Amino acid sequence: MLLALTRSREEEEKVKSVLAEVAGMRFAVTEIGGVSDSLRSKIAPRVIGACLKQGVIGNTSSQIHALLHAILEASRGIFLEMPMSSSMSLKIAVVRHKKWIAAAIFGDSALHMLTNHRRAGLGVMHVDEAL
Repeated sequence: MLLALTRSREEEEKVKSVLAEVAGMRFAVTEIGGVSDSLRSKIAPRVIGACLKQGVIGNTSSQIHALLHAILEASRGIFLEMPMSSSMSLKIAVVRHKKWIAAAIFGDSALHMLTNHRRAGLGVMHVDEAL
């Protein structure tokens, strides 16, 4: 969650440097924005692509399956109780350590430019196979 909460590239790089010191720790960060109704279908492909590119997961069904469950769980904190379509700006971080993977989503949502809300969600899942 700490990696998703970073608000600048400098903060993000500091957190990444700390995470990189832990043996076996892998991570990826991406950002996405748009209207909530269309974002729901775009988050998973964006995060999977970032994680494959950064080596957080391998291209196997069990690793992608675990990541999808972590993303779905984190998404519940973001999209829960949204009665209407909102504009959203989200930062998504995925961290993997050995057989555990966590997805954190943090960002702003607004029905109107004067009604910003900060939202966060976290999902953790066990990965059945090692990289």
